[in-house]
Amino acid sequence: MSSDPKSDLIYAILAMDSYNRGYGSGIKSLSDAKGVTIGDWKIEETAETLLVPGAAFNAGFYALAYKHADTGEVVISYRGTDANLANPFCFRLEGVA
Repeated sequence: MSSDPKSDLIYAILAMDSYNRGYGSGIKSLSDAKGVTIGDWKIEETAETLLVPGAAFNAGFYALAYKHADTGEVVISYRGTDANLANPFCFRLEGVA
């Protein structure tokens, strides 16, 4: 935590926001599209747009990258792993028992 409560609050809001966007979100109507803003912060990327299509979902992974409009600071917000593994062995290496 910093000595700036306002800064700490926005980081907490961005962390909470990742639980309310994308698949399995708590609030169904919120978009995770690039350019959506929360105050001075803009969504830049999601795990789904950076990885092979479906890989993040299949792994139960979700993350958002936010960028501050004035400072250019980037915050990555991860949410916990979901138990929605479509293929629990999707990362298994061939030939490894």
